[in-house]
Amino acid sequence: ARAEGENGAEILKILRRRPGTAGDIGQALGLAEPVVARLISELAKAGGIRETIHDGRKYYQINKS
Repeated sequence: ARAEGENGAEILKILRRRPGTAGDIGQALGLAEPVVARLISELAKAGGIRETIHDGRKYYQINKS
């Protein structure tokens, strides 16, 4: 299994290309959605990503400050 930090870095790499849902990210990385949700929550707290709602779905994207 990959280390948490590695998964976080992979999520950021995916989101740099385009916004995605937790499901999209989980599929791309082969991770369960609850694992992705926890990692996303940690990344959001650290200020690296933000959540947007589009067509009623939650998308995550890089937080360009």
